[in-house]
Parts: sequence; C-alpha cells; structure tokens
Amino acid sequence: MRHSRVHLVFASCWFLISACIGQSSSAASPSGLTSPVTHTPVSSVSPRAHPLVQDFEQFAVYWTDEAGWHSELQLRNNLVSQDLTVIPALRSFDGNELTLASVTIKPFDVVSLDLHDAALSADPNHMPGYGSVALRYRATVLHALYAAVIVHDAGHPIAFHMDAFPQPKKFVTGSREGIWWLPNTTAIDYLILTNTSDKSLHAWLNIYDSSGSSSQQPVTLAARETQRLSVRTILERAGLAGTFGGIEVRVPNGAGYLDTAHVIFDETAGFGATMKNVSASSRSQIRGAGLGRCETMDDTCSDVGVDEPGPGSWFPNWHATSAPSICTECLTKKLHSRYSL
Repeated sequence: MRHSRVHLVFASCWFLISACIGQSSSAASPSGLTSPVTHTPVSSVSPRAHPLVQDFEQFAVYWTDEAGWHSELQLRNNLVSQDLTVIPALRSFDGNELTLASVTIKPFDVVSLDLHDAALSADPNHMPGYGSVALRYRATVLHALYAAVIVHDAGHPIAFHMDAFPQPKKFVTGSREGIWWLPNTTAIDYLILTNTSDKSLHAWLNIYDSSGSSSQQPVTLAARETQRLSVRTILERAGLAGTFGGIEVRVPNGAGYLDTAHVIFDETAGFGATMKNVSASSRSQIRGAGLGRCETMDDTCSDVGVDEPGPGSWFPNWHATSAPSICTECLTKKLHSRYSL
C-alpha cells in the first residue's frame, strides 16, 4: 500500500514536471523553428537572437578575359565552424549570365578561381569578353563571404582589385562620384558602369575638368549590362582639357543597383591605378569643407582627402605635407590638391 502511494506521488510529480516543460517549450518557441546555429528552439523571432539561413547575393563590378588580360576570383569564408558554398555567375557586357560550378569553402579558408578556365569548364564554347560577376550563397549572415576580382594585365606589373558588394536597395536617389586623372597622352582609362539589377537603369553622366567646365550625357543600362567607356574620348568630344577633374554618375531612381569603377594604365610605363569611386546620397548636405576634411549631415559623403600621406604613397612622412581640399560632394564642382616636399 505504501509503495503504491509512493508510485502515485512520483507519477503525479512527473506529470506536472512534463507539463511545465511542455508549456515552457511552447512559450519559448512560438514559431516552432529551430536555430541552425545552436540547434535549440527559437525563443525570439528576432534575427539577431537566432539568425536563420538566408539567400544572399554580392556583385563585382568588372571582370575580363580578353586577349592580354586574365581575371582571378578570390573567395573567403568568414564563418568560424561552417562550410560555405558559393555559386558564381559571369555576366557578359550585354547581360547574359553564365553560371559556374559551385565552390565549397572551409571555415576561414580562401579559394581562388581563374575565371577564364572556370568559364570554359561551364561552357566549352565560351568566348573571351568582359562584364560583371554575381555571387550567390546561403548563410546566416551577409558577411559570411568576402569576395574580390583581381584583373591582371598579363606580362605587365598592372592589376586592379575589384571588391564585391551587395545591392544597397534602400539607396534610391543619388550618385557615384570620383576623380579622373590622365597623367600623360599614352595612358588608357576605362570608366566601367554596371547595372546589377534585372531591370533597366537610367542615369546621367557628368564629366568636369579642373576649371569647372562640364559635359553631360544620358546613359541607359539594360538589365545586368556593363558599359566600358573612355573618359579621354568623352573629354575630346566635349572639348574639355586638363589632366584631372571630376566624374559624377547620377541616378534618379535605383541608385543602389549601379556600381562603377575607373581604372587607368600605361603599359609602356608599367603603371596602373584604380581611381576611387564613392556613393553620394541626395540627402547629403555640406556644412563646411576645409583642407583635408569634409563635414556632412550623414555618412554618405566620404572624405577622399588625407591630412598625412600614408606609407603606401611612398612619401617620407618627415618630409611630406598634404593639404587636399577634396570632398565627394564638391569634387565634381571644384578639385584642388597640393603636395609639397
């Protein structure tokens, strides 16, 4: 009899404990989902509390495998303990897309692909060309992947580094701005405009010389299209002169889908450079721009000037002074830079 009572009490307690655990689990996981990271019930619908696996895309503005050039795609997995599978796709200048073989990267590892060889493996009839790169992957965070395209001028000490970025879709109205520079008559330049979206994109291209004279022309990019223009040719047609000035590509709608790059190279001199391009929002308002500084209402106007040249500039720090007055919002109107040794 005593044993029966003990068993009855024990069974009752076990029932109550099980019921409490069940209610707690139901309350802690209202969605019934399990975190792919901790493998426990999701206690919050907040993606920060329990990030879920999502589809992500990044885009590199330019690649080419034309004669004399080759491009290398570098992929890094930033995840601590998980493999990352990336599906690259080469987009031609007219927007056609060639999907390459998927690449699985170990945690903290880096994989490099020769894009010409990868394209031939995916399509034996591939013809050399140029365009942009799309990268698709599934992960819990966007920055699980770091990617870049390195474009090499074969046989010359010239290479250009093109980072991959996601589409900032909330960036609706704004521009891409930068500096053009043609140091001599033999330098070749490419102004690269890429539409990363699946819809056409309309923009205005403004070129300024150092005196403030300008030329404007409309640009229409079809879905996934890449255009490669020559600033030198645009300057000659517009009757503009000088060795430097400003570039502005303004997009009234869909600015986040536009990516740009500007490169110059001189094979005779063995010289190449990537000119910095930055995004500027129409919401930016300049409070004041002094030497080497740019103050704005928000962070969409970036300062491309420096107070002190870094080691990469090859100026000895104890002999160099720099007083650039360059701001992305004003460089297309007036550009002035002075270095003294």
